[in-house]
Amino acid sequence: MTDDSGWLTWTQAAELAGCPVSTVEHYARIGRIERRQVRGRGRGSLERRSVEAFASWWREEVARRKRRRADHESRRIRPPEPQGWIQATEAAEQLGFAHSDHVVWLARQGRLEARKVSTRWWVRQAEVAAYAGERQQWVSWMKAAMMVGCSHETIRRAVAAGRIEKRDVHRTRASLSLSSVLEFRETFSR
Repeated sequence: MTDDSGWLTWTQAAELAGCPVSTVEHYARIGRIERRQVRGRGRGSLERRSVEAFASWWREEVARRKRRRADHESRRIRPPEPQGWIQATEAAEQLGFAHSDHVVWLARQGRLEARKVSTRWWVRQAEVAAYAGERQQWVSWMKAAMMVGCSHETIRRAVAAGRIEKRDVHRTRASLSLSSVLEFRETFSR
């Protein structure tokens, strides 16, 4: 008979190290834990001293991983303040834009309050709601023509005559009052 006091089973090694058997198996395979092969009897057994050394290393490794995870969590990108801010991508979805770059552009133009934290843009949720509400009050010249059922030239003449309210903004922004376009549509249909 052989003296097996210096050798452990895989389950005993896992209990000693405080990890799953699959972890012990992995580190035995790569050589961190010394093992003894037994012919025809499966995995063999593991040397107690190498398992004890592995157990000490494993506890340190687990602690290091927890510290690393906590450090990573502390560096996670968070909004500037706990509440009232949304990411630019979410703001773009709410405003119906295809990409968040347009929201960033609006922020850089000063139309939306936003802050850049690390690599992400955060926008005040109230500003997005106000901007969306303001956008709904104005329509483009082409949309006004489609709503009324006429040409954009007819819309231009109605604006010149003062029948449709117009605001002076950049040409890419909607500039005709939705309410005045709807009023004009009622009179135009008659």
